[in-house]
Amino acid sequence: MLALLVNFITISQGLAALSPSDGRGGVYEDLKWKALLCCELPFAQTLDGGLSEHPPVGQCQLLNATKPEFSKNCLDILCWLEGEWTNLICNAKSYRAAAAASLLTIRPQLVVQMNVLSDETNHAAQCAGEEIAMCSISLHGNDANVSLTISISLNETTAVSPKMQVSTHHLRKNCIMIYNFIDFCLSVRPSVRSVVLISYIPAEVFTTPGSEITVSAVFHNRSWRASKAVWMLNGQVKIPESQYRVINEQVSAVTVTVDEPGFDTLMCCHQWGERFKCIIAYAKIYTEGMFNADITCQSKNSEVDTMSCEWNKSAWAQVRLLYRQYTSMCETISEIEGSEEAEESMSLVKECPSGAGDHRECTLRNLSLFSCYKIWLEVEGGRGKVRSFPVYVLPIDCVKPSSPTVLEATTLPNKTLSVSWRRPHLPVYDMQYELRFVALRGMANTQWKVIGPLFEPQAEIQLEESCVQFEVDVRCRRLNGSGYWSDWSTSYTSVVYNRKAPEMGPDFWRIIQEDPVKLRSVTNVTLIIKQPVLAGDPYSCVEGLVFEHQASGRAVWSNETTLVQFHSFQWRKEAHTVTVISRNTLGISTRNRNITLLHQPKRRVVRSFSVVANASCVYLSWSLLSNHPVPQSFVIEWLDLNKDPEQDMSLTNRLQWVRVQSTSRDLSLCRMLFYLIFFIYSSHLPISV
Repeated sequence: MLALLVNFITISQGLAALSPSDGRGGVYEDLKWKALLCCELPFAQTLDGGLSEHPPVGQCQLLNATKPEFSKNCLDILCWLEGEWTNLICNAKSYRAAAAASLLTIRPQLVVQMNVLSDETNHAAQCAGEEIAMCSISLHGNDANVSLTISISLNETTAVSPKMQVSTHHLRKNCIMIYNFIDFCLSVRPSVRSVVLISYIPAEVFTTPGSEITVSAVFHNRSWRASKAVWMLNGQVKIPESQYRVINEQVSAVTVTVDEPGFDTLMCCHQWGERFKCIIAYAKIYTEGMFNADITCQSKNSEVDTMSCEWNKSAWAQVRLLYRQYTSMCETISEIEGSEEAEESMSLVKECPSGAGDHRECTLRNLSLFSCYKIWLEVEGGRGKVRSFPVYVLPIDCVKPSSPTVLEATTLPNKTLSVSWRRPHLPVYDMQYELRFVALRGMANTQWKVIGPLFEPQAEIQLEESCVQFEVDVRCRRLNGSGYWSDWSTSYTSVVYNRKAPEMGPDFWRIIQEDPVKLRSVTNVTLIIKQPVLAGDPYSCVEGLVFEHQASGRAVWSNETTLVQFHSFQWRKEAHTVTVISRNTLGISTRNRNITLLHQPKRRVVRSFSVVANASCVYLSWSLLSNHPVPQSFVIEWLDLNKDPEQDMSLTNRLQWVRVQSTSRDLSLCRMLFYLIFFIYSSHLPISV
């Protein structure tokens, strides 16, 4: 059995460090620490045909040679920093001696034991694997000296390495990307959860605008292939594949040029069908110079001494929002900052205490509304920082008022929408307003209309028609100077002004559709309601409808609704009368139309019916049979066949109709009519008085 036992001990900076020159340490090459460990592992001897009472102990030594001694069992040991240099990862790769391998009767096995010792914690982790062992420890953001011990077991023989030491300070100092290290990473098969699925080399890049940089991603998950890698800039923009390079099966590289100062991220994802699968790990790019963070700030009435600032840059970065208060005007600060006195006063700089970091928002407190504040961002990395252009803010100029309240609206008979509201108590300066409104009738085809600026807390809007309800909102902002619009107020539905109840109910027609499942017993009936004539009495507007039903041998029942266009019910082939009544808050109509459905043969009244059309109009004419009573009216019904049946399969939505007086024998329809089918019905709808 071949086993590796790796022990990590974190030593505080105050302890004496073992030197690599004393023969017990490795060497630092670029961003890695390397060592070669070779051990003699004799096979266990037997006594009288049994196992040895005391298994032999092997001997290990660190070699300066770059190639292993094939007469011994040797390990390549490699350590590097990862994850913003907060983790140290060490990997041990075994070379099995050819001579010893031929004598093995059991497959080699690897065991890794990791012990972490610090001032705060004392914990251990155990790993298992074959041929390669990897473990990781957290450095908590500090430089440290790490003591490394490796144990090798083979056929019940154990050898322990001398103590080795890795200085994270030397690793940070010598951080450059080389592909020798990348090639080695391909053989890593992590067996501990502390090892991330992707490593970026380098994890951080400090560059200048216009410089070309290359970053590589190492896939520790062997189910991922570099050929399917997809690189994203700032988690949103896919980088063109022409900028990718496949180093080998487990390593993908990308080359980009960052033109603007600031902070950016590179994230390597994996093609997953038509989508991308990403792990929240990324390389950081810091580009020198001052960047535009688009900082905006708002003060609210409810907390006049606080101001919330937001920005849209530096996602996922460690961001600090800094600010400084000035007593002079914002317009003159730039001149003051150029003086020596201003440099010395930078000790007055404060940091937003909470809400920064990934949130891209922070709230400044205990401010003066009439003092000027200089505000900027700093994005920090392991080797430096970048800074945004500052903004100069007077909190009084950034106030977002509360919304107006006590909103009232009335639709008047003279086709006027009268609206009034109450301004917020604070701030005390003069306000301007915007009002938006939308008709509640036919909202599917109606958009909000906005009027303003308004300078008084009231407005009267001329309408195209009366008797219509509207949904109304109002918002406000400072009249003179900068600031923000308040949120829209709570919506209010206008009240329609009425002096009396409606006099007459609406006109309507019906669609009869047989139910194929219940063909013998039930038929579906849909009433199509004509909207009330708004040019009638403006002092008796219709606000809703009442559908009154009466079937033979049954009691009367009714349904009360708003102003609807359709009303459906089931007819059971018995005599069924429906009356449609108009209503408002003052009462219901007294003159109403009704229809009686009877299951009996229809009487024929029309003798002939003809249709002639040109480019814009359709001309209809008909004649009646003699010796028949004249109907009370005619109903012309047509279907629009030009509509897409996949989008509108409803007969109710495709059917249109018009009622014609009983004395008429022709009709002209001049609309956008194409591909129509016409029907004519003699109607005996009475008007109840």
